[in-house]
Amino acid sequence: MLSYLGHRLGVLARIAAVLAAVAVCSQLAGFMNAYQQNLAGRVAEAERDVASITDRAREADLALYEYIEIFRTNDDRRIVGEGVAMRAKINRAALLGDAQRALERAGIARKPFVFAGAFDPEIAADAWARYKPTLPVDKASLVYVAAGAGLTILLIEIGRGILHGLRHRPGDRSGPEQPRKPPGRKPTRKSTRKSAGGRPLSPLFAGRRD
Repeated sequence: MLSYLGHRLGVLARIAAVLAAVAVCSQLAGFMNAYQQNLAGRVAEAERDVASITDRAREADLALYEYIEIFRTNDDRRIVGEGVAMRAKINRAALLGDAQRALERAGIARKPFVFAGAFDPEIAADAWARYKPTLPVDKASLVYVAAGAGLTILLIEIGRGILHGLRHRPGDRSGPEQPRKPPGRKPTRKSTRKSAGGRPLSPLFAGRRD
């Protein structure tokens, strides 16, 4: 009875895992699109900041990085901090721009991996707060659902195989140890020597020679 219940619970757990994977993967394409839209807004904002810094450097008749270096080498710590902030804005604009272009060029199969590599927690949190789950009907969502279900089933079967191998290892005896039989004694050879009268000799004299 317990074995039957355990088997049924295992089947239900596997079905639940596959359904959870399908539910998550069905929203992957939609969430990545929402992430890209949020990323595009961040890129536009960062590029405006860089353009403002570039205009200020042009007004000072300096190259962009020469202008920033003046701030970073100043004796006033507040001015140094402003230079560090400008450099950070330029670097972030370049990073976000690269991520946006990579996501736009990626195909259906490669896009989840590019998304994972360019993942920004702040952008993801903002995109998730505005995201509304939808019924997947596009090609990308169907591909991700099929891939997620297949991968989940494969991982489940691999895990079951590993557990089965651990439970049935060669040489693993589950039963009680059988008692060992005591070693048998070797039979002793009885003397067949007889006395002169034809009677067998006594064991005391069996080994003596006349």
